[in-house]
Amino acid sequence: MQKLNLMLKILRKAPTSTWSWSTWSYHKRHLSKSRRTEINKPIDLLDDTSSQEIYCNHNTKKESIKTSQTADLILQNIVFENDAIVAVNKPLGISAFGKKSVLNCSNTESNLESIQQCLPLLSERLKCPGLGIGLSLKSYHQGLLLLCKDKKMKTKLDDCLTQMAIERCQFLTYLAVTVGIPTCPPNTPTEIYIQREYLHDREISVVTSQGSVTARKKGLMILSKFTVKPLMVNTDLNVALLEISINKDKWDAVESILSYYLSPILGDDIYSSRVYTINGIPFASSPYVTKPKLQELPSSVVNVLTESGLLTQEKRLPLFLHRHNVMVNRFPNSKSPPLVITSKPHDYFLQVLQSLGLYNANIM
Repeated sequence: MQKLNLMLKILRKAPTSTWSWSTWSYHKRHLSKSRRTEINKPIDLLDDTSSQEIYCNHNTKKESIKTSQTADLILQNIVFENDAIVAVNKPLGISAFGKKSVLNCSNTESNLESIQQCLPLLSERLKCPGLGIGLSLKSYHQGLLLLCKDKKMKTKLDDCLTQMAIERCQFLTYLAVTVGIPTCPPNTPTEIYIQREYLHDREISVVTSQGSVTARKKGLMILSKFTVKPLMVNTDLNVALLEISINKDKWDAVESILSYYLSPILGDDIYSSRVYTINGIPFASSPYVTKPKLQELPSSVVNVLTESGLLTQEKRLPLFLHRHNVMVNRFPNSKSPPLVITSKPHDYFLQVLQSLGLYNANIM
């Protein structure tokens, strides 16, 4: 708006003979695109006050539409509600916090706001003045996200989730499509350490079997307890649908663990590079040497997804990781029975399962 007002002053004061086309082009390039049509109008039709009002109303309307669209999408995907929480089956690409949502498959900004920005509107529509995010979920993950109806319930939920994690209760369950069959013992509770390190110009997780008391006290390492259950396996394509129950999902725990056991998640462009194959046999690569890169899919998988119209020309895929199940103990009070909430994967996830021969209606 300051640039617009400055431009109008120049136009009014400058003599016609000194106003060249090059000068006009220079100033026009520095004006916002939304205002160029206004500049092309005769000067006597433009008023500073009216221009400012038009510009502000346009932005307000645009933002309110985006917020409303996101709120509508959240409300359409509510799968459970009681007096304490609202469970949402969050679609891929919507951020819980922040100022924008990002689509993982293209790393471009979506037309949706974050859930945090929509909370005032959601609070109004759900009639919950104190609505807040209780159990978050990354933008490039899909599945269950919990909203608490007031601050008191949020505090109780935080305490409950923290206590279950300390007790190593595997209260979070994910569905994952993997490239490869995991080498860890199936259907067996397993414990492993995850540490956070700065590698390859980014903060990244490293899985190790060796724990460090010092690192854990400093908050640089966590002990993760998980169980992997194969639900469907296609040996021809060497892909699988897995159910992973885990006590902590921070620091990309599920992605890094599955890569550690030679079965990276489909669409994982960070940890999949730690697995390479020779004559179809997978081997582990050191995370300290191997840099994150675009996932290299087997030609058989690429062909199947391309023929099904599910793979773009850039051959990029979102992360096929869905938070399927959340179990909460002793919430909202100590005498409350266990609460189990389940959500179904979204359509694109199911379409890929069908294409890869991993779909089973009974499982879903």
